[in-house]
Amino acid sequence: MPPPFPPSGIQGGICAAALTSVTPLSVLPKPSGVFALAAGLVLLVVVALAVPAILRIRERPAFAAAGLVIAGAELVLVVAALSLLHALTAPGILVAELALAAGVILVWWIRGRPRPPGPWRLPGRAALLAAARAHPSVATLVALAAGVLALQFVLALAIAPNNLDGLTYHLSRIAYWLQYDSALHYPGGTQRQLLAPPNGEMIQAWTIALAGVDLFAQLVQWTFLVGLGLLVYLGTRLLGLARAAAVFAASLYVVLPQPILQAATVQNDLIVAFFVGAGALFGLRGLRDRSRGDLVVAGVAAGLAVGTKGTALLAAPAIGLLVLAALWAYRPPVRLVAFGAGAVVAGLLVFASFGLAQNIANEGTLFGSITRVTDRESRLPENTLRIAWHVVDFPGIGIEALERVPREPLQAVFGDISVPPCPTCVSAKRASWFSFEVDTSANEDTSGLGPVGLFLFVPLILVMVVSRRTPRKRRVLAFAAVLSFVTFVLVLEWGPWSPRVANPLIALAAPLLGVLALRPRLAWVAVGLAVLGLVPSLFNQRNKPLRSTEPSLNVLLLGRVQQQAKARPDVANILRFLGRQVPPGEAIGLVGSEETLDYPLFGPRFERRVVRFAEPEDATYARMARGGLAGMLFSDVGPPPPGLRAIKIPRSRSYWVPAPGRS
Repeated sequence: MPPPFPPSGIQGGICAAALTSVTPLSVLPKPSGVFALAAGLVLLVVVALAVPAILRIRERPAFAAAGLVIAGAELVLVVAALSLLHALTAPGILVAELALAAGVILVWWIRGRPRPPGPWRLPGRAALLAAARAHPSVATLVALAAGVLALQFVLALAIAPNNLDGLTYHLSRIAYWLQYDSALHYPGGTQRQLLAPPNGEMIQAWTIALAGVDLFAQLVQWTFLVGLGLLVYLGTRLLGLARAAAVFAASLYVVLPQPILQAATVQNDLIVAFFVGAGALFGLRGLRDRSRGDLVVAGVAAGLAVGTKGTALLAAPAIGLLVLAALWAYRPPVRLVAFGAGAVVAGLLVFASFGLAQNIANEGTLFGSITRVTDRESRLPENTLRIAWHVVDFPGIGIEALERVPREPLQAVFGDISVPPCPTCVSAKRASWFSFEVDTSANEDTSGLGPVGLFLFVPLILVMVVSRRTPRKRRVLAFAAVLSFVTFVLVLEWGPWSPRVANPLIALAAPLLGVLALRPRLAWVAVGLAVLGLVPSLFNQRNKPLRSTEPSLNVLLLGRVQQQAKARPDVANILRFLGRQVPPGEAIGLVGSEETLDYPLFGPRFERRVVRFAEPEDATYARMARGGLAGMLFSDVGPPPPGLRAIKIPRSRSYWVPAPGRS
C-alpha cells in the first residue's frame, strides 16, 4: 500500500484563515513551496524562451504563443518521464526541469545564441493615447478585457476550486497521482479519472506538486486564455486585417462568457482550445513563410491538443480545410509539406501517447469506454436543433419570462425533443432536460457566447459564407466554422456542457470577430453586447457568485469547505463528519461513482490518504486492516454491503463504515 504524502512534499501548506476572513485564501504554501514553485517557473521560462529562439519564431506575439506551447510540452514530458520512474515529486520535477534547461541552453549556444524578436519595450503613453483616440471602441474593449482578466486572476486565487468536474476528476486524478508518485493508472479510479487524456492535468499538477497546495491551479487556464488572445490576434492578422482590428477581435473573444468563465477553473477546455488553435496557426504560418520552426511548434501543439482532450479531434476537418486552402494559396515545396506532416505525426507520438497508450493497454481502444458519454445516439435533426439552440444565450440575466417565451411556439413547430436527464448534472438548474428555453444561467459548463454570439458572431459567419464580396481568406475561415459545427453535431450527442466542449471550434473562428472593427457603429454594438453578456455572468456565476454582501450569495465570504460545497452542499456535511471521525494523517477508503467528489476528501493540505475501491464488494474489514484505513466512505453508491456496520452521514447520500475498534 503506498505511503501517505511525506511531510516535506505535497503536504506542505499552512492555514491562512487568520490572514483574512473576507477573501479566505484557504491554504498558502510553505516558504519551501514558494521557493520550489519560483525555481520551477524560472527553469520553465528559460526553456520557453530558448526553444522558440532556436526555432527562429518571428514576431513577438507569435514568439510568446510558441513559448507557451513549449512550456506545456516541457511539463507534459517531465510529468510523464517521472511517472514511469514513480518519481513524481517536487524534487524530481525540479531536477528534471534543471536537466532540460541545461540541455536547451547548450543547444541554444551551439546554434549561435539566437535572440527573440524585438524590441520588447511597451509603447509610450503618448502612443497609447493616440491609438485610443484613433480607435475608441478598441480601447474600450482592451480596458474591459484587462479589467475582467484581473478580476478572474483574483478569483482564481481567492476561491477554492469548486467546479464539479474539477472535484470529481480533474483535481482528483492529480491528488491520486501525487499520492502514488506517478500519473499512471491507479486502482479503483473512475472512467474519467483514468481514461480521459491527461495533459491538461499534468500541467496543473506541476503547480500543486511544487507549491504543495492548489492555490495556483486555477491560474493555468487563466494563462491559456491570455495565450488564446494572442492566437486570435495572430489569426486576425493572417486574415489581412490591421492591428487595431486584431486587438479588437482578441479582446472581444476574451470577454465572451464561455472563455472568461472558464478562466478561473481547473477544467481543461481553454487548454485544449489553445493547443488546437496553436496547431492551426503555426501550421498556416509555416506553410506561408516556409518556416520549419513554425511547423515544429504546430506539430508539438497538435500532439498536446489530442493528449489534453479527445474532442480536439473535432477540429481536424476544419483545420484540414484551412491547410488545403493554404497549400493552394502559398504553393509550398513538397519537402516542406512532408516535414510539416512528419512534425504532426511526431508530436502525436510524443505528446499524446502517454494517456492513450495506457488506454490501449487497459481498455483496448484509444479513449476506452469514456466515449460512451459523448457519442451521438439521437437522430441527427434533433441533435442539430439542440446544439444550435445553445446560441440563444443570455447568461446571468434572471428574467423568468424571457426564459420561457419561445418554448411553446417552438415545440409546436419542431415537436418535443427533450432527452433523458443528464446523469452528471446533479445540481445544474434545469440542465437535466433539453427544452426551448433561453439559457440565463451563468455557468462555465453551460453558458455560451452570450448576446455577441446570437446577434453578431453567428450572423457574421453566415454572411461571410454566402456573400460574394467576402475576401477569400475570410470566406475559407467562415466555411471552416460551418464545417466545425457540422462535425460537432454529427459526432457528439447534445449535452448541457456542449458550449464548453465547443471551445476549440469557437477559438478557431474567433479571428472573424475582427471584421466588426471595420465598421465603427457595429464595433460599438459589439462592445455594448459584450458588456450585456459579461457583467451579469461574472456576478451571477453559479459556483462563484459575487452579487451580494450575503454569504450565501457571495462566495468570497465563505470558507474553503463552503466554497467547494457550492455545487454539492452535501459535501460540507461529509467533510465535517470525516473531520470528527478521522484524525489528520490517517487514511480512508472510498467506494464512489463518477459523480463522487474525491478531491475534497484529501484535505486542503493533502493530509489524508485516500484509497479507492472499484466495487462495493471489495470493501471489507480485512482490506481495511491490510491498508491501515480508519474506515471506508461509501459515496453516491447506496448503502454498504451487508455485514459492514455503517453510519449514515446526515444530510448526504453517503455512509461511513469505521474500521473495527473505532466508534
